[in-house]
Amino acid sequence: MADNTFMDSLQYWLDEYLPTAEGKKPNTIKSYKDTWRLLTRYMLEQGIEFADITYEMLDYDRIMDFLKWLENERGCKVSTRNNRLSALSKFAKYSQNCDFNSAYVFAKAILKIPFKKGIDSVERAFFTQEEVKILLDLPTPRSCMGARDHTLLQFMYASGERADEVCQTTVADIRFLSDNKASILVHGKGGKVRRIKISEKPTSTLKKYIHRRGIANNPSAFIFPSQRNEKMSVKCIEEIFEKYVRIAKENNPSLFQAKSYPPHSMRHTTAVHMLEAGVPLIVIKQFLGHANLETTEIYAKLTPEAMAKRIVNWDKEYWNSYMDEPVPESYEKDENDSGIPDFLK
Repeated sequence: MADNTFMDSLQYWLDEYLPTAEGKKPNTIKSYKDTWRLLTRYMLEQGIEFADITYEMLDYDRIMDFLKWLENERGCKVSTRNNRLSALSKFAKYSQNCDFNSAYVFAKAILKIPFKKGIDSVERAFFTQEEVKILLDLPTPRSCMGARDHTLLQFMYASGERADEVCQTTVADIRFLSDNKASILVHGKGGKVRRIKISEKPTSTLKKYIHRRGIANNPSAFIFPSQRNEKMSVKCIEEIFEKYVRIAKENNPSLFQAKSYPPHSMRHTTAVHMLEAGVPLIVIKQFLGHANLETTEIYAKLTPEAMAKRIVNWDKEYWNSYMDEPVPESYEKDENDSGIPDFLK
């Protein structure tokens, strides 16, 4: 059996170093563990037990084969493949700083492997201005659920928030300002927060909805509930989107031509429309909470013709919104996990 240098270092990195020295959030650490569970499963298929893994085994050829295994055998997207490589890279950097001689082969291999470009040639669906208007007008505010859905769709378009960020929003995160607009504290990915401002129309809708629910004086209340829980789930938002997009397609067969419109389509829509209105990329980056400008630039490639027109301004056309990291698919356990150590579970 090999010495425990690799296993001990990996366990310490995941259990101690990441949460304490780097302050990584549980979801981030879970993603890293997912990567190492997958690598362990791959090694088991090669007849290598986890306890026998050494740094030297993790050379260029094996890491490349592992990445191909992710794509070919598990059907992972290129973005997921790149996220797994990023997790390996972070541990390689840590391990080389701790034990250069032992981790040299592994760290050198990681440095030689590039991230794939042109990731996921999947259609990035977004709504046109006409489609947004149709979609936002579909929910009828007369019922409690209709009012919720009406407010939700307006809020997502006005704020460009991720579905999970919308679910986290509480009364305490909302400030109604003297200019009839609202300031929103957004709880973003990786524990990062940002404050954005939304325009008058969605602010008015949001304010009326909060008072209708009777939660204006309850700071801890979540803005959007499900039918059974006080806090809406991402799954619930997905179902709401599916419902109204289906109705919109049925009523408007010449529109809504994308194959699917997940909730993230509204975030794409906000970004694209801001670009069309001439809002600078750096402002959109801050508004959406992107870690890198490269992520924001994806939207610039979507509508080059529309961007060339430089529609007058975001305030008049799109509610005057202005500024005040992709998670890979979850690892799924199966019967082969018997060879995976407990600290990776």
